[in-house]
Amino acid sequence: MGFGWYRIEYLKYTTPGFLYSVGMTPANAAAALAVLEIMQREPERLEKLRENAHFFVESAKARGLNAGLNHDTPIVPIILCPLLRETLCVPSNWLTGSSKRG
Repeated sequence: MGFGWYRIEYLKYTTPGFLYSVGMTPANAAAALAVLEIMQREPERLEKLRENAHFFVESAKARGLNAGLNHDTPIVPIILCPLLRETLCVPSNWLTGSSKRG
């Protein structure tokens, strides 16, 4: 198949939560329903959430943080790739015994 044993091993240990998951619990279903009811009853909460997200994105950008291509969503990524690349470089070098950085 050309997939490689290491990829198969990786999938065996990282996907069981997705492959063998069950339906939503009654408590989670009740919580989701309650949230939907609140959203219908109090639409001003959604507007305030949008305002807060916009403020957060603008504040992050003003401080030089990369907030990605966030548009009209309260889920705001802060992308730390250059920082993480330098941080994760050391452990990967320890594992491989390599002295190269990158």
